[in-house]
Amino acid sequence: SSLARWIREAGAGWVVAEGDVEGLRRAVEEAGSAATRATKGAAARELARREFVQDANCRRIVAMVEGLSPNLISA
Repeated sequence: SSLARWIREAGAGWVVAEGDVEGLRRAVEEAGSAATRATKGAAARELARREFVQDANCRRIVAMVEGLSPNLISA
């Protein structure tokens, strides 16, 4: 999913596939490290700051709408 891709690319947490018991065990083990949690937490904050800020997302939506063909808008 897009969310899993963002988390992986940003190093912002753990992504474990459904039914992946070994992957879940590893994620829980890694989460036991305060340093790892701090690093991933900082990466998550940066990801949220970059991708989920209202002003930036509004500008992206406006740019997408403005880029639509007039034929698509009037349809």
